[in-house]
Amino acid sequence: EETAVTDYCTQLTGIEPSVAEGGCTLQQAVDAFVRHVDGLTAQGSGQVVLCTHGSWDLPVQLRSEALRKGIELPDWCLRFVDLREVYRWRMAVLGRRVSGTSLPQMCEALGVEVVGRLHSGIDDTRTIARILSKCLQSPPPAEAPPYPRVHDFHADLSSFLSRGSRVLRLEGLPFTATQEDLLSWLGLVWADAAGVSAEEGLVLAARLLHPGTLRCSGAGFLVLQDAATAALMVRAPCRPLGGRAVRVAPSSWLELRRTCRGLFEDQPSAQFSARVRQLQEEDMGSDGE
Repeated sequence: EETAVTDYCTQLTGIEPSVAEGGCTLQQAVDAFVRHVDGLTAQGSGQVVLCTHGSWDLPVQLRSEALRKGIELPDWCLRFVDLREVYRWRMAVLGRRVSGTSLPQMCEALGVEVVGRLHSGIDDTRTIARILSKCLQSPPPAEAPPYPRVHDFHADLSSFLSRGSRVLRLEGLPFTATQEDLLSWLGLVWADAAGVSAEEGLVLAARLLHPGTLRCSGAGFLVLQDAATAALMVRAPCRPLGGRAVRVAPSSWLELRRTCRGLFEDQPSAQFSARVRQLQEEDMGSDGE
């Protein structure tokens, strides 16, 4: 597979077409990385947690690309901590306010330097390592909040499947996305994942809106007809909507009920909350909540 390096990509990352032409395949890169990590852990035990800037790179981008190309990933490749959460934790320990979580903003707040060029993969990786090291360089006091959770795609998926949940969370929706956009996108996802029409499989779809602007916040929820369809959806590769690849993630009635305190769609929040309660009661607690 060959994808042209655009001018925008070169301007953003510094990657020239000649660099890509001299590169390796994703399979070769994954194999080399696995060998490297196995050499760092005890007899290749896989006892490792990766660190990323955000929750996109591994469970969305890498997983989708690997699925599409038939590449098998070790479970630990989808186990990570989000640097932004570690940073927020450290600032809470220090009693300081968080004004932003971009790499330059975190570096400035912590007094470390950005390495090389922003958006260059190898440089950003070194910058992430500096920030993480700074956040963890001294033990927190006993009364400090707990460390941020380790995100584990396979463990989260296993828990989701064992509960028989039919509630999914959407991440990465375009801020300009309308309800019609969401439903059209769902029709394409269903064709890929479930083999049924959206009309057959969907019970409820909602975008979470910003209270002030009433624009899409980038998040949303789905309630499906049954847990089997939800399981197919959550395993499927991400599909773009409006130029953004939307992540379908495991969720629960509890998370959805909590989020109902915000504003959904164009209907009153109380009405939406009542509909969610009705659907949950129909499940008779099958989600364990």
